[in-house]
Amino acid sequence: MKKMILLSVFGLMGTFAFANLSEEISHKVEYAPEGGWCTVTIFNVYGNPIYTETSWQSSEAACHSWASGKVYEFITQPIAP
Repeated sequence: MKKMILLSVFGLMGTFAFANLSEEISHKVEYAPEGGWCTVTIFNVYGNPIYTETSWQSSEAACHSWASGKVYEFITQPIAP
C-alpha cells in the first residue's frame, strides 16, 4: 500500500494526515509542558476520534516522537476481521 504523509505543525500541536487508497486518518498531538503529559488522538476521515492515548514525556520533542510511533503502529497494524 502506498502511503502519503502530509505534515503541518502549529506551536504545541502537530497534525499529520496519512492517506491510502481506501481511507484517510489524521491525528493531533498535545503536550502540556507544566505536567509533561502528551496525548495523541487519531481521527477517522469524518473527524471522529477513533483512538486516544496519553503518556508522560520529558519534552515536546519526545512527545512528538512518541506520538509519531503510536500513529505508525496504528496504521501498520492489521485490521481484525
